[in-house]
Amino acid sequence: MFKIFDCSLLFAALASFLASVGLWFLVQLDYGVYVGLWVPGILALWVSLEMVVTLEHAAISRRWIGRKMIFPGHSESGDR
Repeated sequence: MFKIFDCSLLFAALASFLASVGLWFLVQLDYGVYVGLWVPGILALWVSLEMVVTLEHAAISRRWIGRKMIFPGHSESGDR
């Protein structure tokens, strides 16, 4: 389900969140807010990298024949 890369980014987001809460209550409010802003950035990076990988896999799995694009499992005439 999750790959090692996915788990590492999720762990980084969780660690950032926990550090943010700790800084908020123990050190200074502004530091907690600053570190808390990293969480959506890390999660957005994760989603964008997953989209790039998915689109690359989709592009590799397609075959181009002339100007027609033939998807695996479909014939050229469109019949199944």
